[in-house]
Amino acid sequence: GVALALALPLLIDGAAAFEDAHAMVALAVVFVSITTVTGYSGHITLMTAAIAGMGSFFTGRLVTGTLLLIPEIPVVVAMVVAALLCVPIGLAAAYPALRVRGLFLGLTTLAFGLVIERYVFNSFYFNPGPSTTAIPTPSILTLDFGGPRAFYYYELVVLAAVAGLAR
Repeated sequence: GVALALALPLLIDGAAAFEDAHAMVALAVVFVSITTVTGYSGHITLMTAAIAGMGSFFTGRLVTGTLLLIPEIPVVVAMVVAALLCVPIGLAAAYPALRVRGLFLGLTTLAFGLVIERYVFNSFYFNPGPSTTAIPTPSILTLDFGGPRAFYYYELVVLAAVAGLAR
């Protein structure tokens, strides 16, 4: 699997194929977080996608300088700050769910996920229209991940780091 993931950019060509490859690796990062909750602890969570969406939302707002009064920050720093901003949201959902297990835990986390979807992602206050926010590709020191292949490998490094943290 690792060899195929590393060789994939050499085997594909075209923007649509790279979009699918990028989505695959990004979703793998989200699924690793599901594994930590469901696989290691045996609990059911159904709000992981909502928390990941909040992280993306915060990252976009931090990069463009439109989150509260925080000035524009580089995308890699914004990803870390956005992850930290998602912690209180996860804790807010986890606290009431501490007393339930199984199906009721799944329903509780599903309810929190639906609240986020309904009142954050579809709220004019948080998302004032059908515009898109262009987030620049990350760069670390002198490394620029602007091309689709370079960004794919950057995503693989992030996936490996997240998988290592989960392990």
